[in-house]
Amino acid sequence: MAKKKEDTLILETMKPGAELAEVPPTADWIQQWLAEDANVHTMTAEMLKAEGVEYVFGLLSACTLQAEMEWQKHGIKRVHVRREDTGTFAAEGWARLAGRPGVGYFGPGTGTTNATTGAVQGLSAAAPAVFLAYTSFAFDDTMNMAQGISRAYKMYNGITKYTHRLVNFMTLPFELKRAFRSCMTPPTGPVCPELSAEVSMDMFRHGPRINYLVGFNPLTWSGRSDIPKRPADPQIVEENGRGVEMRGVVTDYRENQVLAMHLVGKYNNIDVEYRLEEIEGRTRLTMSSNIQFGSFLKILSIILWPAFKKKLLGQLNREYARLKELCERDT
Repeated sequence: MAKKKEDTLILETMKPGAELAEVPPTADWIQQWLAEDANVHTMTAEMLKAEGVEYVFGLLSACTLQAEMEWQKHGIKRVHVRREDTGTFAAEGWARLAGRPGVGYFGPGTGTTNATTGAVQGLSAAAPAVFLAYTSFAFDDTMNMAQGISRAYKMYNGITKYTHRLVNFMTLPFELKRAFRSCMTPPTGPVCPELSAEVSMDMFRHGPRINYLVGFNPLTWSGRSDIPKRPADPQIVEENGRGVEMRGVVTDYRENQVLAMHLVGKYNNIDVEYRLEEIEGRTRLTMSSNIQFGSFLKILSIILWPAFKKKLLGQLNREYARLKELCERDT
């Protein structure tokens, strides 16, 4: 006769939520920081400062006034322009030159429509810019007024990586941080958070900082949003018919200025940088490299350095000649 086997699972029904005791308590400094009296404009200015923003480009309006005051209090310089498209052009140009997010802003109505030209240019150039659209109250949506028709989340949908309208101040820090990270995530490009007047006119409201952090992790508050350093597809470097697989990441990129990479192979690591300089109407291309051998080859390299050097320089010269050929052909 077969023996019947029973497995019993015992559940502790008298202590619901007992597993929460295993979660460590929130650090005191985080609790204090969350309880501090704050204003959403002050918090966003702190975030821009942490992101390394030095300048903002735009045209003053009633909807942008409070934000501009807070930016300047935090040492962020305002470049005041005469038309909104100048602000978006300046922001995307700054982003391309600096390799960091450029920030432009504009007001409602014709301010939102005027700024579109710079956004189109930013998208075509893959510029990592953040365009802050300060528009009128959401209740304008159903009224046939110019400011109610002119909505960034409609107009900028096809000329930025994405656009999103905020109507609640509680999500502003979260959405702003998301915008910075998105614009720097390849393929880079501009994003446009739209802040309705319900958000921008919250200038007199103060309360615990936690009120403004819906969806936001305080531990990720500070710091800059950088282009993620993802492992690239393996590249095969050939030498005398023999291939060596190497993987790498881009460590620095500034359009028409610098391209730097860190490559990792089975036997050695290479840091290589290509730099472009304009000299009297011509362009100088400079390549510099630093090679680190593995432990075993490091010992051999001391003994066989002349042979290693000749072989490596030959490979680098061939790669440099190929790059020079491609540049001259494209121009």
